[in-house]
Amino acid sequence: MNQDRYFLLNLPNPPGRNVYRAFAGGFGTLSGASVNDILIPQYLLYAASVFENNGLDYEVLDAQALDYSSKDVLRVIKKSSPDVLIAWLSLPSLEQDMSLLDEIKMALPETLVLGYGTVCKVLSNEILENSRIDDLISGSYPYYASISQVISKSNGKILEDPNIAPREEVNKLNLKVYHKLPVKKYISDNLDRDYKKINCIPILTGVGCPYNCTYCPYP
Repeated sequence: MNQDRYFLLNLPNPPGRNVYRAFAGGFGTLSGASVNDILIPQYLLYAASVFENNGLDYEVLDAQALDYSSKDVLRVIKKSSPDVLIAWLSLPSLEQDMSLLDEIKMALPETLVLGYGTVCKVLSNEILENSRIDDLISGSYPYYASISQVISKSNGKILEDPNIAPREEVNKLNLKVYHKLPVKKYISDNLDRDYKKINCIPILTGVGCPYNCTYCPYP
C-alpha cells in the first residue's frame, strides 16, 4: 500500500511586499519587502516535526525565504504532485493566497488542498465559499501540529468537525526538520550586549508572547 505524500507550503509574498505570517496572533501583518526581514516559519516547523516523528513522506517549501513567485511555486508543486498540500493563510495576503491555491487545485485536482492559520477560524465561510480549497484546519496557534478541528464544505453547507485532538508538546519538536528549510536565509544582523554586530537566527523558547503591550489584542 502506497503511503500518502504530503507537501507543507509557506506561500510566497505578494509582489513588492513582505508578509509576517506569525505576527498578530497568526493573522499576519504586511510591510515593504526587505531581504533582511525573512523570519523562520515556526508554524511550518511544528507541522513538519509531527510528520517527521510519525515517519510520513513529506516535503517542505518556504516560498517566502526563497523569494519564489506564484509561478515558481506552481511549477514545484506540479512536479511533486503530492496527495495532500497544506498551506498557511494570512489575512493581509488572503486574496493572493487563495488565488494561488486555486491554481494548484486546478492543475492537480486529485490533490487534497488544506488551508490552516488563525484566519481560517474567523473567515472559514468566506474562504471555503470563494476558493477551491478543500478543507480548513483549525488549531491552537502556533502549533497546528495536532488537528483540533476540520472545517469543510458539503452541498453548500459549512461543516465543522468538533473532535479535539491533544495539543502537540513543544518539547517534541524534531530538530531534523531544520535541515529541510533554507536556514541561512533566516540569518540577520543583530547587536550583542556589547553592541557588537553578530549574525543569528531568532528562535522561540516558549509558548506565547512574554510582553503585555496595552495596544496589542494578542497578548
